[in-house]
Amino acid sequence: MSQRTLIFWIGIILFYIACNLVIAVFSGRPWQLGLTQFLRVIISAFGVVTGSSIIYKALTSQHLMRLLGDDTITLLVGASVVIWLSIEEILKP
Repeated sequence: MSQRTLIFWIGIILFYIACNLVIAVFSGRPWQLGLTQFLRVIISAFGVVTGSSIIYKALTSQHLMRLLGDDTITLLVGASVVIWLSIEEILKP
């Protein structure tokens, strides 16, 4: 395993623990460290990051704006929905 891969997985695990702590503090529910919760938080976090990346690229890339034209709005709405649903999934009890 390369050092880069190891740092990546350590970062994911620390991010998961931090998310669980924040969720436990703000929701008042007990802190759970199960595999299901881990996968739910990680996949949803990637959804938030991906949706944000799509919005950023859609707003800053002139090439993408020319290519999509009026469909840029549809792309922005779709990326916003991905972010919304991912956040809902993270906060789901």
